[in-house]
Amino acid sequence: MRYLIFSFSLLLSVAFFSADALVFPLPKPGDSVVGNIQFVHSAAGDSLSSLGIDYDVGRDLIWQVNQEYDADAILPVGTVVVIPARFILPDYPHIGIVVNLAEMHLYYYPPGTNTVMIYPIGIGKAGRMTPLGMTSVTVKKKDPTWTPPQSIRDFNKAQGIILPKVIRGGADNPLGRKAIYLAISTYLIHASNFPESIGSRGSFGCMRMMEPDIDQLFPFIARNTPVLILDEPYKAGWGNGQLYLEVHEPLAENLLKTKKLMLPVLRTLSQLSVEHHVEIKWDNVQLAFTNDNGVPEAVSAGDNDDQRFFVAPAQTVWPVQTTLCRLGHHCTQSDMNTNSEVW
Repeated sequence: MRYLIFSFSLLLSVAFFSADALVFPLPKPGDSVVGNIQFVHSAAGDSLSSLGIDYDVGRDLIWQVNQEYDADAILPVGTVVVIPARFILPDYPHIGIVVNLAEMHLYYYPPGTNTVMIYPIGIGKAGRMTPLGMTSVTVKKKDPTWTPPQSIRDFNKAQGIILPKVIRGGADNPLGRKAIYLAISTYLIHASNFPESIGSRGSFGCMRMMEPDIDQLFPFIARNTPVLILDEPYKAGWGNGQLYLEVHEPLAENLLKTKKLMLPVLRTLSQLSVEHHVEIKWDNVQLAFTNDNGVPEAVSAGDNDDQRFFVAPAQTVWPVQTTLCRLGHHCTQSDMNTNSEVW
């Protein structure tokens, strides 16, 4: 029997953990952090992958904060496992569906409820990324048929697999039992009969969900529901009297754009620190980027530094303060000189 041994709950939000999604009340205006970190003991037969499914956080995210174990290995009974169920909401209007490919999560804001539903998703493999930008739902279908595009048929043929031209709806259909079609042609949000692929890169561009998750989401979705698709590996936010920074490893397509991707989140950190009159702990910021474990980390000075998952000594891997100086943030001459050779 698996049981919860401890939970650090943020005062600003309470999570409703169901067999399906993580559902949170929206934080008060100006705050953007929801959820909490849990610690559980593993039961017989558990792996990080199975726990990622059970707690609806996804395979890669749960492994990022429990890296001493292989994602698919059976854990010794009683192993303490971190469940990373705390999130910084994307800094966009709380309307419709917001997908952040970099963190492999889908956010849905049910109208009139003041809540957010958060789901892990599987996304396109390297080179098969979903197009970014604003789109909308065109139709949703139960037991959809699938007509594999020629590119997918060719790929499978190279692997020795001959796909039929049309795969009828049912339990064996790769689209699962429910699918949400978007205005972006050939790209869907759909169920998957491979739950272990959720929270990782494995599709040809579609966004995969676990069957219980899409079962819960499906009734809420109507035609023309707006869908915003992002690729933002770094998020900053304010909650519980703290500045938080959430860092995910950039997708392979963006590994050479790291510095460019950092600038917006550093601007946000700087703006929030001024707005809330708090000091930024730059060692924590640097370490959050070094670890890139996907968990929001407290990066401001204060006594309320709970739920930190830093696992390595601080290392200067890029010039945080120099970057902020370049953006017009107040700094000293020594800050300007720090690691300036990389610019």
